[in-house]
Amino acid sequence: MNGFEQELENRLTEIRAQGLYREWRTLHGAQGPHINPGNGPLLNFSSNDYLGLANDPALKEAAIRAIECYGVGSGASRLVCGTLEPHVELETALANFKNTEAALAFSSGYAAAVGTINALMDKSSIVVVDKLVHACVIDAVRMCGAKLRVYKHNDMKDLERILQWAGRANEKNRKSPHVLVVTESVFSMDGDHAPLRDIVGLKEKYGAWLMVDEAHATGLYGPLRPGRRGKCRGSYRNSNGHPQQSDWKQRRIHLWFARFDFPADQSRAQLCVFDGTTAGSGRRSNGRHSMDSLHGGQKAVRAFVGTCQNRG
Repeated sequence: MNGFEQELENRLTEIRAQGLYREWRTLHGAQGPHINPGNGPLLNFSSNDYLGLANDPALKEAAIRAIECYGVGSGASRLVCGTLEPHVELETALANFKNTEAALAFSSGYAAAVGTINALMDKSSIVVVDKLVHACVIDAVRMCGAKLRVYKHNDMKDLERILQWAGRANEKNRKSPHVLVVTESVFSMDGDHAPLRDIVGLKEKYGAWLMVDEAHATGLYGPLRPGRRGKCRGSYRNSNGHPQQSDWKQRRIHLWFARFDFPADQSRAQLCVFDGTTAGSGRRSNGRHSMDSLHGGQKAVRAFVGTCQNRG
């Protein structure tokens, strides 16, 4: 074992000792409410497939038809010759669904966060994030070199304190840095909601920009269940906004230059979510009922554990 291999082995030994060593669980079969990781069927509480679309027959059929027409790869990055008809169709449907003027589809939530934040912000910028935002947001801020400030979870007083600090920093600079606030609308771990009206009020008051991650809200909340392309609707994300925002990001996001995009079959599968072939309303109702039941059970368990601790 050479020095490099020994260093890696030492690091692995350290994370094992800390109880942080994680292993893959290979599933035998499709994603669903019940899964088999090899030691028998288990009830799945870990999936992000909230509406059960990952193994939906209509989506699978649409993907198969797209493969027959467009093949299994886009062949190039979007700005070379990799933009296929299904990509444009999906982005048009997303913009209509979100009631915005434009949308861009990404292959993953990580790509959406990294691409968007790096296209909009730079070393002179300030990004203010909720303490519980997804780690991909933190990675994106570090990549673009912006100053990162974290406010306490859903704490509007702390957010305003940081925005006031950013305002004072602007006064000292001849060129005022842009300030971006990033939050999730529904937070992934506990399912609690951000006070979006209050956040919008503060960003307007202090002239900041706002980016909202709705990966865990899309399709489940609101009259039409709109939101950023979310985990309940499929395997990748989108960014919505004005045409100028979309136009700028298309020309500044390095991902458009440097990587192949998702294949056409994924785009066509996602389009089925919008055309009514997946019985979406029933799925949303069942999903909300399941979430409400689960949250009620969690509260009961927490109350019971708290009572036991107090007695102890």
